[in-house]
Amino acid sequence: MDQLVEEIPGANDPDSGIEVRVILDNYYIHKGCDAWLAEHPNITFHFTPTCASWKNGVETFFRKIKRFVLKGGGFHNFDALKETINGYKDFVNINPMPYK
Repeated sequence: MDQLVEEIPGANDPDSGIEVRVILDNYYIHKGCDAWLAEHPNITFHFTPTCASWKNGVETFFRKIKRFVLKGGGFHNFDALKETINGYKDFVNINPMPYK
């Protein structure tokens, strides 16, 4: 974050009127960032929920691909693998359901 803030003109100047908002998806960063934020008044952190992150949905999707598409499959080349994965994606999207 220090390097990023250095690259944003005015981010370290409280009088610049610059606001930097950062969305974080990391459990660890929820702890121990108060001192850093106090030194950087133009920076605001917004956190995704630790137990309901977008990554959980992505990980679930890839787990299903591994279990239902790739496990036990034999692919002669990259195009065959890509076609199989895209076929699964198209099948799932016929009747999409939101994650709950």
